[in-house]
Amino acid sequence: MEAFRLDLIDMPLIANPAAEVDGLIDQDNVGLASLLYKHAPLRQREITVRPENFWNTGEIETTRRSQHSTETTLLRVYNDLLLAVDDGDAAVLVLLDFSAAFDTIDHGILLRRLDSRFEIRGKTFEWMESYVTGRHQAVLIDGYISSHIPLRYGVPQDSVLGPMVFTLYTSPLHALISAFGINCHFFSDDTQLYKIFQFSRRLVLHGCSQQETCRLLVSCISAIQGWAVENKLSLNVAKTDSLTVSAEKAAVPASIIDLGEEVIISSPPVRNLGVIFVANLKMDKHVSDLCRRGFYHIRRIALIRKYLVHDATTRLISAFVLSLLAPTRTIHTPRQYLNSYFNACFTVS
Repeated sequence: MEAFRLDLIDMPLIANPAAEVDGLIDQDNVGLASLLYKHAPLRQREITVRPENFWNTGEIETTRRSQHSTETTLLRVYNDLLLAVDDGDAAVLVLLDFSAAFDTIDHGILLRRLDSRFEIRGKTFEWMESYVTGRHQAVLIDGYISSHIPLRYGVPQDSVLGPMVFTLYTSPLHALISAFGINCHFFSDDTQLYKIFQFSRRLVLHGCSQQETCRLLVSCISAIQGWAVENKLSLNVAKTDSLTVSAEKAAVPASIIDLGEEVIISSPPVRNLGVIFVANLKMDKHVSDLCRRGFYHIRRIALIRKYLVHDATTRLISAFVLSLLAPTRTIHTPRQYLNSYFNACFTVS
């Protein structure tokens, strides 16, 4: 159990030459890294099965439910927005951002929530209590470790349990947001809200207007801010993105969500779980960005291709190039733009 209790912040003086390969493979060698012992993820996975019963109740709209993922979340949101546009309506999409979300989780609130809300008790509760409490942090520089500082807040973000614990911690948000009649989906610390409104030639025909939708979002986001303060979290309005979705010819104005001291103005494009969304929901901009990033890695792999066996090359292409397609496999993409992308992969391999 002690393997889980110490987080090391590794601050290397120089990049690792062995990992650089003359800079051909892009890696983030400098930064803060939470290092867990290599056997820790295996032990953490053992208890991730039991909370599946809570995910599947439907109380938590999260990608951690059975048969759910970031891909299904994107598909659901994208499909709902497309249906609204096809019906001649419009929608406002808001992507909330919590500042240092994993680092500000209050251990006391978390444990009380696990007990009262999810009825996690007995040995499982003791295990979770032992996991989140009694942690220490130290700084590692060039082999020298500083003195240990106790951690009274937060969970490891790069661990198996971290995102799951954060989802349990923020589970009351689903009921709070739904009370305003706003759709919501969660993935770890990424929370997205969207509300469909009626719009045609700048006249409201029936249902909720754009102005009413913005007022509803103001009330909802203000309630989220209040809940966040009570639960030791901080909603970063400055980094919260918004997008007004409509048909290309509808000319729907930007949505303005006025929170008093801060204002959220919808402005395309926005990046949602790695996918670029624009106002007309076309995927051209995302595919263009995907191809740009993919060709960047293809060119760098091609430079060292003569030093690699076929199996190693295939693994690199799969890890750095084809993996970029994963979030949008079920979303319609203009395949004609991807032909050269796939051809380049086959050529290099």
